Amino acid sequence: MMNDSGKQCPICNSLGGKHFSLEYYSKNGAINTSVYYCRNCGIYWREFPDAAIVDNHFQIAGYTDLKQEDSWKEKRFKFFTQIVGLLGKYDPGPEVHSKVLLDFGCSYGHFMDMANNAGYKCIGIETVDYLREKLAGKYETYKTLDSVKDNSADVITSIDSLYYVREPYEAMKQFSRILNTDGILLFRITNRVNYIKTKELFRKKISPQEFGDCMISFNDKSIRMLAQRTGFKIEKTIYREEKPPRKELLLKIGYGLFPYICEITGLKLTPGLMYVLRKVES
Repeated sequence: MMNDSGKQCPICNSLGGKHFSLEYYSKNGAINTSVYYCRNCGIYWREFPDAAIVDNHFQIAGYTDLKQEDSWKEKRFKFFTQIVGLLGKYDPGPEVHSKVLLDFGCSYGHFMDMANNAGYKCIGIETVDYLREKLAGKYETYKTLDSVKDNSADVITSIDSLYYVREPYEAMKQFSRILNTDGILLFRITNRVNYIKTKELFRKKISPQEFGDCMISFNDKSIRMLAQRTGFKIEKTIYREEKPPRKELLLKIGYGLFPYICEITGLKLTPGLMYVLRKVES
């Protein structure tokens, strides 16, 4: 049962209650984290006793392991190709070769390589030091958004990165600051709130693998609230993506069947959602 004497929601500032506990893994071992739920916007989020725990987690995550780089490059190729195609559709203006793209959470730099081949000048944000050092000399890379100048990017991409941010409202305000007028923000989030609620309906325990290693489990409502609060207009929501199905039966159904249900009904049921947002003039 949820405890309503909880924490302030990072999206809508309502009071959310502790809902359940989950293990979280870092290089120092597993710790127990509290997961809160907001009845107003519908998100789940973790609270950590120390922000350094997340940094330590990134040191052991498979998607930052240099030994797995080639494998991740192969896995994400079709997905990144899809995103480059979306940029061609929504990026304002015809002069791609003069456009600057900021990739928030650039990891190995594979997406920047593809965007660079499409004509963009790429800048990366990456918190993991050895990944940022790997990209030094190839791309302009920074550890935080604070290092990027105002109105210096035409496009910002955040692929599976926004849900690791402790304060997404502040990150979105930074995106708005960095983007030029009429610039676009394209990001992907996991969309597991419905999955979690379905399991809870049947009184099934949520595993750390099912929740994922995110800070925040977003839903469509929370993204729309966040966009409105930070000066963005949602131009497109994309349900279908180039991603292989997971092993869990419900996620297989989600990736295979739900995109078609979403297209017909408008319901946001897919395990992943992509958004194209445009900066609105203040």
